[in-house]
Amino acid sequence: MFQRLAASRLFAYGDRAGCLRAAQNRSGRPFRLDVRQRVTVKALVSRHMGKGFARGAALAAHIAYLGRMGAGEDGERAAFFGPVRERVDPTGATECWAKDRHHFRFIISPEHGDRISDLQGFAREVMSRVADDLGEPGLNWIAVCHFDTDQPHAHVLVRGRRSDGRDLVIPRDYIG
Repeated sequence: MFQRLAASRLFAYGDRAGCLRAAQNRSGRPFRLDVRQRVTVKALVSRHMGKGFARGAALAAHIAYLGRMGAGEDGERAAFFGPVRERVDPTGATECWAKDRHHFRFIISPEHGDRISDLQGFAREVMSRVADDLGEPGLNWIAVCHFDTDQPHAHVLVRGRRSDGRDLVIPRDYIG
């Protein structure tokens, strides 16, 4: 998924901008250690069903799950962020999303996520590239980073509507 992301330095190398030279082989001579990492991205298109309040109930329940206590750093409540703001109110940010046909849910899990000092910055870079790839500079999304597992990861919610009001459609070959 997100095929162009492989060109990104932060995406490919994690928190490092190249190869480490600190490693040594048996002869004592230093050699380059490749620090590139793989990233697993899971994608889901969530269709909004029902009428009235029920239409946005699944989205509200998912937001409550993502922002739960204990999922953030050091066992705290996970904090939502956006493309530029450090703190975002998820209920207010997604209030009008319930009227949309669908929204997208992504889980971005770097192989060495525990070594990335700025997982929010990593998620922002990934989503910036996604916005460029889709030709949608005003892509509306919010995200939250979870540290409650062995593998730190980011959950990203993307609105299913473009800034001009049309439905946002992500091609299958882009996701696959």
